[in-house]
Amino acid sequence: MIPFEDRIPPFRLPYVNYFLIVLNLLLFAWELSLGANLLKATQILGFVPARFVGYFLRSETSFSPAVLPLLTSLFLHGNVLHFMSNLCFLFIFGGGVEDILGPGRYLLFYLAGGVGAGLIYLLFFPFSAVPLIGASGAIAAVMAAYFSLFPGARFSSLFIIAWVLLQFRYGTFALVNNSTSPAGIAWWAHLGGFMLGLLLIRFLAPGRVCLIHPRRGLEKQLES
Repeated sequence: MIPFEDRIPPFRLPYVNYFLIVLNLLLFAWELSLGANLLKATQILGFVPARFVGYFLRSETSFSPAVLPLLTSLFLHGNVLHFMSNLCFLFIFGGGVEDILGPGRYLLFYLAGGVGAGLIYLLFFPFSAVPLIGASGAIAAVMAAYFSLFPGARFSSLFIIAWVLLQFRYGTFALVNNSTSPAGIAWWAHLGGFMLGLLLIRFLAPGRVCLIHPRRGLEKQLES
């Protein structure tokens, strides 16, 4: 069910997207090398909502360990399946989005989507002491941008819609049961990243690109 069939290849080399893939690969290899120290690393570099809230409400910790993990957590992954699925989706959807936004705006979009997803997750579980890690929120934003820019890629669009419905189903279960999820997955970070991506793409997409735009005719827009 992974939408390789109608993946739209970029016109230009998406070197920022490739950089993000390689960076995640190198950092995952670093994680594997930590052995028993991996849990300590995720506690330090992962985003902990309770620690973030404690910094702003009670000054229980300093700025760096409370706030900087909003960024560092985007480049860590919990296991091989988490890592492989994220990089697969980034490869499928990221190149086309970078092609439209350009490298600078794409990197800004990616980071803003990831950080925003963490903050939206915070709204639902503000006192969670479990570290939030992974690029899923940022990649969910990229999927939202792809959905907005390339609805002509029908299989990809159907895949993304099914993915969003699945996140909502399990996210609702997590909210009702006051837990991160039935499988330890931060579904609301995924949903938050996707919704934020739908919003951000409307500010960052070039003026010459119409949102919800099929691929046909896009070449002329990019050349003009």
